[in-house]
Amino acid sequence: MRGLVPGDTLELRIEKGVYRGLGLARHEGQVVFIRRAVPGDLVRARIASAQPGYVEATLESLLERSDDRRPSPCPYVPRCGGCAYQEIAYPAQVRLKEAILRESLRRAGSPWDGEIAVAPSPEEGWRIRASLHVGVRDGALLLGLREEGSHEVVDLPKCLQLSEAMNRVARGMRSALEGRPDLWRRIKGIDLTESPAGGEIVASVVAAMDAREAASLVFLGEGLPALTGLGVETVGRRRQFLLLRGSPYTRARVLGSTLRAHVRSFFQGWSSSSRRGGPCSTSTPASGSSRYPWPRGDSR
Repeated sequence: MRGLVPGDTLELRIEKGVYRGLGLARHEGQVVFIRRAVPGDLVRARIASAQPGYVEATLESLLERSDDRRPSPCPYVPRCGGCAYQEIAYPAQVRLKEAILRESLRRAGSPWDGEIAVAPSPEEGWRIRASLHVGVRDGALLLGLREEGSHEVVDLPKCLQLSEAMNRVARGMRSALEGRPDLWRRIKGIDLTESPAGGEIVASVVAAMDAREAASLVFLGEGLPALTGLGVETVGRRRQFLLLRGSPYTRARVLGSTLRAHVRSFFQGWSSSSRRGGPCSTSTPASGSSRYPWPRGDSR
């Protein structure tokens, strides 16, 4: 019996979901990971690559649909790589993430069989950070996220992960940039961050230029009252952050304290509207132990 090799096609029943939207199936004992396959699906898949211990495959057709499948609320799925679970019903998303968390803890040698408190978030507007990429195709400017497994940019007039305020800022900056095609190849992306309670949005433009040239990008923030801070991260010979306008910080209330996060730092949080108790708040399992994280119900 030979092992699976790239190009092979086969029918598989998806046993379970694993991290980042992969479905796990087995063929004669060999593990097969399939992108965007949902537990319960019967699929026809084509082997894309073979690694020691497992193979990766692409979904060619759905032969039987899982009861947990739904039409994606986002028109850019599956082309856009920004979300992994949009085609899964929301309650099933939460169950799947809990299962992944439990298995991850077990594999790490710290199994947890107790209750895991779940704090569901809304399916839209929960994300407070986003790195949008700039691209050019057929003479047109693109601003959005990348295709899954690719560097190609999917142009996103609106992203369901972001608040309406963040989407307005992104569209406004894109509109301003459209009038300057001389800059398209030099601007690599725009990082956005929003305070969990709303009211503060900061943008950091990633640009291949020196500080003197970067200062000219202040026009990208004009006419955007929701934008409370604008800066540029230069990625040339000398990497540095240049503040052009306002403040580079957003603030969050966490367990009675106010935290301040720079737009170029990483702060793990989500919109205050996405769960009771505010950003980054936690609950304690009934056992009294707070050692473990608990899953959120977002659509990543």
